[in-house]
Amino acid sequence: MDLTVFVNRIYSKANFNQLSNVKTGLHGQMMEFQFVLLGVEQALDTKDVEALAFLCSDLLRRDLRGVTAACELFSMLQKEDLLSAEDPSLLTELLTICGHIKLIREHRLPPASSNVTSYRKMLFELSEEITQEDLKSIKFLLQKNLPRSRLDETTTMFKLLLEMEKADELSHSNLETLEKVVGKINPKLKSKISHYMKTQGTHSQETGESRTESVKLSMPEQSLPTEQSPLVSHISHTPVMQELICGPVETEFRSLSFSLSQASSCCNRQSNSNDGGPAETLSSTNPLRAEASDSTVDHKPEALDTPLDDQALGVYEMKGEKRGFCLIINNYDFSNSQPSLNIREGTHKDAKNLEDVFRWLGFETSVEHDCSHEKILSLLQSLRDKDHTLMDVLVCCVLSHGQLGAVYGVDGRVVPLKDLTEPFSGSRCPTLRDKPKLFFVQACQDKPRQTCASVQADGDVDSDARVPKDSLHDAADILLGMSSVPYSLSYRDGKQGTWYIQSLCRNLLQLVPREADLLSILTEVNNDVSKMSDQTGTKRQIPQPAFSLRKKVVFPVPKAPAPSLSK
Repeated sequence: MDLTVFVNRIYSKANFNQLSNVKTGLHGQMMEFQFVLLGVEQALDTKDVEALAFLCSDLLRRDLRGVTAACELFSMLQKEDLLSAEDPSLLTELLTICGHIKLIREHRLPPASSNVTSYRKMLFELSEEITQEDLKSIKFLLQKNLPRSRLDETTTMFKLLLEMEKADELSHSNLETLEKVVGKINPKLKSKISHYMKTQGTHSQETGESRTESVKLSMPEQSLPTEQSPLVSHISHTPVMQELICGPVETEFRSLSFSLSQASSCCNRQSNSNDGGPAETLSSTNPLRAEASDSTVDHKPEALDTPLDDQALGVYEMKGEKRGFCLIINNYDFSNSQPSLNIREGTHKDAKNLEDVFRWLGFETSVEHDCSHEKILSLLQSLRDKDHTLMDVLVCCVLSHGQLGAVYGVDGRVVPLKDLTEPFSGSRCPTLRDKPKLFFVQACQDKPRQTCASVQADGDVDSDARVPKDSLHDAADILLGMSSVPYSLSYRDGKQGTWYIQSLCRNLLQLVPREADLLSILTEVNNDVSKMSDQTGTKRQIPQPAFSLRKKVVFPVPKAPAPSLSK
């Protein structure tokens, strides 16, 4: 609509001066937005333009294979009233899908809309995972379905998908051919297509995201209040973790339970192997297990028998320019601590291995040695204040002495576990909202009960270890990997480092290249550490992850060779 006509409908000719001001303001806003579009176009390459055109195919309902410039596409969207200075949210959505978060920030664009269809997003994500070798194989398999002239070397994956749609070999309700062909090349990508096919009845609206889908996507954030959020059910039904997460410890704990099932079964087999160690309470008849079993009546346990599609869990995005920041707090010298605590021999190897492994995974790592209570809080504050917009994940590792629900600074003052995680909640650190925050804590969770010349406990040597009243604050997208379960010890070899960190680093190196998700890796760490013991065979340990993750954490496979661990 012509701007003058639009304004004349609202204002009378008698208000000519006011009309001129309105026209000038609107023209200024439109001109400023055109400059934004021009700036975006200049930052995009040919592949980006092709991707944007592909994503807009359903919205514009036309063949966009001939679009070669972003501004050409933007003009089409503006003519259809899909993009304007008053509502540029579609531009934000397109740039978000294509991973151009920096452009969104530079041009101060508003929150994204939800106009691009689930079908188109799924195909885009599929295309991003297809290599050139995969594409050649797919073209070969489609020779009987498409003209060979459409399968030459210049045909990209986006163009190939559009050719399939044109030949009626592909649509939001017809994915069998694509599933079959891609499945021959990459079974992992086949599961993505299969998952969409199972859910398309709910999400098949082609003019945008269906209302049902929008509600589902917003529910996790709405159901997780700022001050307290529920963990997954098997964590929140664990009394020890309930006390750490929801409130002060007020009663005697009757038994222990673990977040990951394999850890529990490993420890049960060891329950009779020591005298009074942490595993002693893990009998097959522990009251907690019976209590958890009774509580499942209200939660429809029959649903647990239904196999869960792997893709239904979702995976956190890992497409940032950098993987994220990794802070490692390594406390070694406690000679000036009050109460007196032992020097932590072997911890420097833990710190070095963590630094090498997370740098290999793409993190910007930093190691801080011998941190007091105040310095730990200061480091966390500085980490929180960083801009994580272009990052995918946050990692924080703390290597220190500890007691139930807290770790020690080298000055002997405790830092509650909640003070480690709380600064990074969605409300306090918006640039980490909806992104995984991973904390790995190597520290005892009780007073030490035993001593050994070569194997030491990372605990408080004071015999009167107290239980802090501070509780562990829970928020969405957080994982807290503890080296031991509550009321038990963590062991450290003075030469080799701690059992937990040794196993964590080793399993990350071995299993990330196999595309294992983080919780599966931590399950293997549990299994690994549960088999370790000192020379006498009496000291045992079992780690415990607690988490409020809403999706799977799968690190991209690094291209660089894996580092060698310090021994």
